Amino acid sequence: MKLCLLRHGDAVCGNPDAERPLSNTGVEEAQLAGAFLAATKEIPDLICHSTLLRSRQTAVLAARKLGGEDRLLECTGLCPGDSPQEFASRLHLLRAKDILVVGHLPFLGELASYLLSGSTDTICMRFTTGTLLALECKTPVGAWALRFHAPSKLIARLLRS
Repeated sequence: MKLCLLRHGDAVCGNPDAERPLSNTGVEEAQLAGAFLAATKEIPDLICHSTLLRSRQTAVLAARKLGGEDRLLECTGLCPGDSPQEFASRLHLLRAKDILVVGHLPFLGELASYLLSGSTDTICMRFTTGTLLALECKTPVGAWALRFHAPSKLIARLLRS
């Protein structure tokens, strides 16, 4: 199983927090993430996003670069205060080989740390907006390995070259 984690694109300030839309920069970050995954042939079977607007918008824009919105799934348990352990325990229930998860901090960093080390605070991964982190697990109950970590600025440079 391959798992890509994508922090939502930059969002405008405002209240309520759940309804903050992407800024112009955030739209570009989301499109770059999708284009990068398409260019590297990292096409997910399923794109999970949180219930917050900026996550949904990021997922939709990335999905368009990946061939369509038919693989989108809104998931509970991906918001800032949610439990990475609980989400990790449900991954096999999603019945997909390759998954893109679009979410928030601190959840994504804690999930990456938990999958790689068994603890939510052992490994610190930097997740600026639009950052992609890819993990892989070769067996259903095996260990996860880091495949790549790409902030949005690096993705933009790689796509230009």
